[in-house]
Amino acid sequence: MTLIQFALLTYGIWSKGGLDSFRDNPLLGPHAHTLDMMGAKNAAKVLYRDEWWRLLSTLLLHGGLVHFSLNALIQLRMGLWLEVLWGHGVWSMIYFSSGAYSSLVSCVFLPDTLSVGASGAICGVIGAGLVFLLTTWNQTMPSDILERNANAFTLAFNIIGTACLSIVPNMDYAAHLGGFLSGMVLAMGIFANKMGERTRKVQWLLKVTGGVLWVGLVLATQAYFWKYGQPSRELLDICQPPDC
Repeated sequence: MTLIQFALLTYGIWSKGGLDSFRDNPLLGPHAHTLDMMGAKNAAKVLYRDEWWRLLSTLLLHGGLVHFSLNALIQLRMGLWLEVLWGHGVWSMIYFSSGAYSSLVSCVFLPDTLSVGASGAICGVIGAGLVFLLTTWNQTMPSDILERNANAFTLAFNIIGTACLSIVPNMDYAAHLGGFLSGMVLAMGIFANKMGERTRKVQWLLKVTGGVLWVGLVLATQAYFWKYGQPSRELLDICQPPDC
Protein backbone atom coordinates (compact mmCIF):
# COMPACT_ATOMS: atom_id res chain seq x y z
CA MET A 1 0.00 0.00 0.00
CA THR A 2 2.76 2.41 0.93
CA LEU A 3 4.62 1.75 -2.32
CA ILE A 4 1.46 2.28 -4.37
CA GLN A 5 0.75 5.53 -2.53
CA PHE A 6 4.29 6.78 -3.10
CA ALA A 7 4.15 5.84 -6.80
CA LEU A 8 0.89 7.75 -7.28
CA LEU A 9 2.25 10.79 -5.44
CA THR A 10 5.35 10.75 -7.64
CA TYR A 11 3.20 10.42 -10.75
CA GLY A 12 0.98 13.30 -9.65
CA ILE A 13 3.98 15.58 -9.06
CA TRP A 14 6.21 14.80 -12.01
CA SER A 15 3.69 13.95 -14.71
CA LYS A 16 0.96 16.47 -13.94
CA GLY A 17 2.65 19.84 -13.75
CA GLY A 18 5.09 19.48 -10.89
CA LEU A 19 4.80 20.87 -7.39
CA ASP A 20 2.16 23.44 -6.61
CA SER A 21 3.30 26.73 -5.08
CA PHE A 22 4.29 26.52 -1.42
CA ARG A 23 1.71 29.17 -0.59
CA ASP A 24 -1.14 27.05 -1.95
CA ASN A 25 0.23 23.65 -0.94
CA PRO A 26 2.83 23.74 1.86
CA LEU A 27 2.82 19.91 1.95
CA LEU A 28 5.05 19.87 -1.16
CA GLY A 29 2.58 18.24 -3.50
CA PRO A 30 0.62 18.69 -6.74
CA HIS A 31 -2.14 21.20 -7.48
CA ALA A 32 -5.68 20.56 -6.20
CA HIS A 33 -6.85 20.05 -9.79
CA THR A 34 -4.39 17.17 -10.18
CA LEU A 35 -5.52 15.53 -6.95
CA ASP A 36 -9.16 15.86 -7.97
CA MET A 37 -8.44 14.36 -11.38
CA MET A 38 -6.66 11.41 -9.75
CA GLY A 39 -9.57 10.63 -7.41
CA ALA A 40 -9.55 12.88 -4.35
CA LYS A 41 -12.55 12.96 -2.03
CA ASN A 42 -14.90 15.41 -3.67
CA ALA A 43 -18.32 15.39 -2.01
CA ALA A 44 -19.93 17.30 -4.89
CA LYS A 45 -18.86 14.74 -7.49
CA VAL A 46 -19.81 11.87 -5.18
CA LEU A 47 -23.33 13.24 -4.64
CA TYR A 48 -24.14 14.94 -7.94
CA ARG A 49 -22.25 12.65 -10.33
CA ASP A 50 -22.38 9.36 -8.40
CA GLU A 51 -18.58 9.01 -8.31
CA TRP A 52 -18.68 6.80 -5.22
CA TRP A 53 -15.38 5.19 -6.16
CA ARG A 54 -13.74 8.32 -4.77
CA LEU A 55 -14.42 7.04 -1.25
CA LEU A 56 -11.71 4.45 -1.89
CA SER A 57 -9.43 6.13 -4.43
CA THR A 58 -8.68 8.98 -2.03
CA LEU A 59 -6.93 6.47 0.26
CA LEU A 60 -4.21 6.02 -2.35
CA LEU A 61 -3.46 9.73 -2.69
CA HIS A 62 -1.62 12.26 -0.54
CA GLY A 63 -1.41 16.01 -0.56
CA GLY A 64 2.37 16.06 -0.75
CA LEU A 65 5.66 14.61 0.44
CA VAL A 66 5.15 15.88 4.00
CA HIS A 67 1.65 14.40 4.20
CA PHE A 68 2.83 11.08 2.76
CA SER A 69 5.81 10.82 5.12
CA LEU A 70 3.69 11.30 8.23
CA ASN A 71 1.13 8.72 7.16
CA ALA A 72 3.74 6.25 5.94
CA LEU A 73 5.56 6.25 9.30
CA ILE A 74 2.39 5.26 11.15
CA GLN A 75 1.17 2.92 8.43
CA LEU A 76 4.42 0.97 8.30
CA ARG A 77 4.89 0.79 12.07
CA MET A 78 1.34 -0.12 13.05
CA GLY A 79 0.38 -1.77 9.79
CA LEU A 80 3.20 -4.32 9.72
CA TRP A 81 2.69 -5.33 13.34
CA LEU A 82 -1.07 -5.79 13.02
CA GLU A 83 -0.94 -7.42 9.58
CA VAL A 84 1.35 -10.10 11.01
CA LEU A 85 -1.12 -10.73 13.85
CA TRP A 86 -4.32 -10.60 11.80
CA GLY A 87 -3.30 -11.85 8.37
CA HIS A 88 -3.54 -10.06 5.04
CA GLY A 89 -7.28 -10.60 4.53
CA VAL A 90 -8.48 -9.25 7.88
CA TRP A 91 -6.05 -6.32 7.77
CA SER A 92 -7.11 -5.36 4.25
CA MET A 93 -10.81 -5.60 5.08
CA ILE A 94 -10.45 -3.33 8.11
CA TYR A 95 -8.19 -0.91 6.22
CA PHE A 96 -10.40 -0.43 3.16
CA SER A 97 -13.76 -0.67 4.94
CA SER A 98 -12.75 1.90 7.53
CA GLY A 99 -11.13 4.06 4.87
CA ALA A 100 -14.25 4.13 2.72
CA TYR A 101 -16.44 4.92 5.71
CA SER A 102 -14.06 7.66 6.84
CA SER A 103 -14.36 9.29 3.41
CA LEU A 104 -18.14 9.13 3.66
CA VAL A 105 -18.07 10.79 7.09
CA SER A 106 -15.78 13.47 5.67
CA CYS A 107 -18.32 14.10 2.89
CA VAL A 108 -20.97 14.70 5.55
CA PHE A 109 -19.03 16.95 7.93
CA LEU A 110 -16.62 18.61 5.47
CA PRO A 111 -18.62 18.66 2.22
CA ASP A 112 -16.90 21.71 0.73
CA THR A 113 -13.35 20.47 1.26
CA LEU A 114 -11.28 18.53 -1.24
CA SER A 115 -9.21 15.99 0.70
CA VAL A 116 -6.87 13.05 0.18
CA GLY A 117 -4.93 10.64 2.34
CA ALA A 118 -4.93 7.24 4.00
CA SER A 119 -5.29 8.65 7.51
CA GLY A 120 -8.93 7.54 7.79
CA ALA A 121 -7.98 3.96 6.92
CA ILE A 122 -4.99 4.12 9.25
CA CYS A 123 -7.23 5.35 12.06
CA GLY A 124 -9.47 2.38 11.36
CA VAL A 125 -6.55 0.01 11.78
CA ILE A 126 -5.54 1.80 14.99
CA GLY A 127 -9.09 1.60 16.36
CA ALA A 128 -9.28 -2.09 15.54
CA GLY A 129 -5.83 -2.56 17.06
CA LEU A 130 -7.02 -1.04 20.32
CA VAL A 131 -9.98 -3.45 20.52
CA PHE A 132 -7.74 -6.39 19.58
CA LEU A 133 -5.14 -5.48 22.21
CA LEU A 134 -7.73 -5.12 24.98
CA THR A 135 -9.45 -8.35 23.94
CA THR A 136 -6.25 -10.40 24.02
CA TRP A 137 -4.49 -8.56 26.87
CA ASN A 138 -4.47 -11.52 29.28
CA GLN A 139 -3.59 -14.06 26.61
CA THR A 140 0.04 -12.96 26.33
CA MET A 141 2.82 -15.39 27.18
CA PRO A 142 5.09 -14.21 30.04
CA SER A 143 8.03 -13.90 27.64
CA ASP A 144 6.01 -11.56 25.40
CA ILE A 145 4.68 -9.17 28.05
CA LEU A 146 7.38 -6.56 27.41
CA GLU A 147 6.66 -6.60 23.70
CA ARG A 148 2.92 -6.34 24.36
CA ASN A 149 3.43 -3.36 26.65
CA ALA A 150 5.69 -1.69 24.09
CA ASN A 151 3.07 -2.17 21.38
CA ALA A 152 0.39 -0.82 23.71
CA PHE A 153 2.50 2.29 24.32
CA THR A 154 3.04 2.78 20.58
CA LEU A 155 -0.68 2.36 19.94
CA ALA A 156 -1.58 4.88 22.66
CA PHE A 157 1.02 7.33 21.33
CA ASN A 158 -0.44 7.10 17.82
CA ILE A 159 -3.99 7.60 19.12
CA ILE A 160 -2.99 10.69 21.10
CA GLY A 161 -0.89 12.03 18.24
CA THR A 162 -3.67 11.55 15.71
CA ALA A 163 -6.18 13.19 18.04
CA CYS A 164 -3.91 16.22 18.40
CA LEU A 165 -3.38 16.47 14.65
CA SER A 166 -7.13 16.27 14.10
CA ILE A 167 -7.64 19.70 15.65
CA VAL A 168 -5.00 21.34 13.43
CA PRO A 169 -6.57 23.59 10.76
CA ASN A 170 -7.04 21.93 7.34
CA MET A 171 -6.80 18.43 8.85
CA ASP A 172 -9.67 16.07 8.05
CA TYR A 173 -10.85 15.43 11.60
CA ALA A 174 -14.06 13.83 10.30
CA ALA A 175 -12.15 11.14 8.39
CA HIS A 176 -10.00 10.43 11.44
CA LEU A 177 -13.00 10.05 13.71
CA GLY A 178 -15.02 8.04 11.20
CA GLY A 179 -12.16 5.66 10.49
CA PHE A 180 -11.40 5.12 14.18
CA LEU A 181 -15.06 4.41 14.99
CA SER A 182 -15.39 2.04 12.04
CA GLY A 183 -12.27 0.12 13.03
CA MET A 184 -13.47 -0.35 16.60
CA VAL A 185 -16.92 -1.56 15.53
CA LEU A 186 -15.50 -3.96 12.93
CA ALA A 187 -13.00 -5.33 15.42
CA MET A 188 -15.73 -6.00 17.95
CA GLY A 189 -17.26 -8.50 15.53
CA ILE A 190 -14.10 -9.86 13.93
CA PHE A 191 -12.17 -10.56 17.13
CA ALA A 192 -15.06 -11.70 19.35
CA ASN A 193 -13.91 -15.31 19.02
CA LYS A 194 -10.61 -14.40 20.67
CA MET A 195 -12.38 -13.77 23.98
CA GLY A 196 -11.50 -17.25 25.19
CA GLU A 197 -13.09 -16.95 28.60
CA ARG A 198 -16.48 -16.06 27.12
CA THR A 199 -19.17 -18.53 26.04
CA ARG A 200 -19.92 -19.11 22.38
CA LYS A 201 -23.26 -17.37 22.78
CA VAL A 202 -21.55 -14.21 24.00
CA GLN A 203 -19.04 -14.41 21.16
CA TRP A 204 -21.74 -14.80 18.54
CA LEU A 205 -23.73 -11.97 20.10
CA LEU A 206 -20.71 -9.69 19.82
CA LYS A 207 -20.08 -10.80 16.23
CA VAL A 208 -23.65 -10.11 15.18
CA THR A 209 -23.76 -6.83 17.11
CA GLY A 210 -20.53 -5.63 15.53
CA GLY A 211 -21.69 -6.52 12.01
CA VAL A 212 -25.15 -5.02 12.39
CA LEU A 213 -23.79 -1.88 14.04
CA TRP A 214 -21.25 -1.31 11.27
CA VAL A 215 -23.81 -1.81 8.49
CA GLY A 216 -26.19 0.48 10.38
CA LEU A 217 -23.52 3.18 10.66
CA VAL A 218 -22.78 3.03 6.94
CA LEU A 219 -26.43 3.09 5.87
CA ALA A 220 -27.37 5.87 8.29
CA THR A 221 -24.42 8.04 7.25
CA GLN A 222 -25.07 7.44 3.56
CA ALA A 223 -28.79 8.20 3.94
CA TYR A 224 -27.99 11.44 5.78
CA PHE A 225 -25.56 12.47 3.06
CA TRP A 226 -28.08 11.73 0.33
CA LYS A 227 -30.88 13.64 2.02
CA TYR A 228 -29.12 16.57 3.64
CA GLY A 229 -25.78 16.84 1.84
CA GLN A 230 -25.36 20.07 -0.09
CA PRO A 231 -21.71 20.33 -1.13
CA SER A 232 -20.71 23.37 -3.11
CA ARG A 233 -21.13 22.90 -6.86
CA GLU A 234 -17.91 24.86 -7.36
CA LEU A 235 -16.12 21.57 -6.61
CA LEU A 236 -17.53 20.17 -9.85
CA ASP A 237 -15.16 22.34 -11.86
CA ILE A 238 -11.85 22.93 -10.07
CA CYS A 239 -9.73 25.34 -12.05
CA GLN A 240 -6.60 24.09 -13.77
CA PRO A 241 -3.24 25.91 -13.84
CA PRO A 242 -2.32 28.37 -15.25
CA ASP A 243 -5.88 29.65 -14.98
CA CYS A 244 -5.64 29.77 -11.19
